[in-house]
Amino acid sequence: MDAGKADLSAFKKASRLIYRRNGENIQERESLNWNVQEIDPDALAGQELEVSLWGKDWRGNSSDGKAVIVIRAEAEYNHFAKYRLGWRQRSLEYQGYKTRLAQALIQEIDHLIPGLGKAIFLMDVATPLTFEDQGGRSGGAVAGWSWDYDDFRDDQPKELIGTPIKGLYMAGYQAFSALFMGGVPTAMESGKRAAKAVLQGMGPIEKISIPGAR
Repeated sequence: MDAGKADLSAFKKASRLIYRRNGENIQERESLNWNVQEIDPDALAGQELEVSLWGKDWRGNSSDGKAVIVIRAEAEYNHFAKYRLGWRQRSLEYQGYKTRLAQALIQEIDHLIPGLGKAIFLMDVATPLTFEDQGGRSGGAVAGWSWDYDDFRDDQPKELIGTPIKGLYMAGYQAFSALFMGGVPTAMESGKRAAKAVLQGMGPIEKISIPGAR
């Protein structure tokens, strides 16, 4: 987006904001019904949104007058799976549908970032299908293992660096049973611990404790 055409003052103190329509408590609103053919774009925009000014912390948006805004919303993989025809192949309805959803999100936060709609010159819209194909992530996952309370029965995240195979160690955001510093920082920490395991000659473990397994 053209940073000179929108008011980015909302990010004066933080690069990432959690937004709720009219400041409502998300627990008081009905959850979306992802079993319908198409989600109402306005209903999606009424859910909790994460709005980020990408690059603010490392000055990546100040050199050429441009900025990157990332809007994230909850999305169910199974709802979008019907549009997937194969690897990087989608049905004809997919592009128009996901674009309508994205436009509703942009309209929703236009008062948070005045002028946003008119400042955009390039837009990329990702769904769980995108994360599945581009990142090889099971079910389009973006945050590691399940966050459902019933699946996470431990008070502290378990480290999953070691494996039953000699010399094989795990790294990445799924190398712990839960995120504890955000996706990227958690993945970086796993790399440090995996390297330490190699240097210390850590041997194989008996079995991997899969989070959520009964």
